[in-house]
Amino acid sequence: MKAAVLKRKKRGFTLIELIVVIAILAILAAIAIPRYNESRAKSATTAHNSNVRILEGAAQNYIANEGAKEETWVTGSEAGEKIKEYVDKPEEIKVPKGAKNNDKTDVTPDYYTVEIEADGTVNVTPAAVALD
Repeated sequence: MKAAVLKRKKRGFTLIELIVVIAILAILAAIAIPRYNESRAKSATTAHNSNVRILEGAAQNYIANEGAKEETWVTGSEAGEKIKEYVDKPEEIKVPKGAKNNDKTDVTPDYYTVEIEADGTVNVTPAAVALD
């Protein structure tokens, strides 16, 4: 009878093994989550900078076609007809959620304002942000 008991295979894990696995997973999560949040913020900031460059390029095209004259464009629901000639679907261009300023605060407002001055200067608000 004793021989039959010894030949039984152990099934499952011990409590110590489970605790070790949970501890390893917790350490990996503690490392991965902050890096994930950083990469998300960096990608949102990169998308924001890309939007600013697109709007600046559209304004330069406007200046090349119409000449340098004062004009203000707003993206989003307030988008006027002039911006629609130079930007595809300006009502959908928004500041990406999670985009950060240089001081690590969120970029605001939600929509962009493009100001073209009489001397040909183009200002996009909110402006592009330097990446670390």
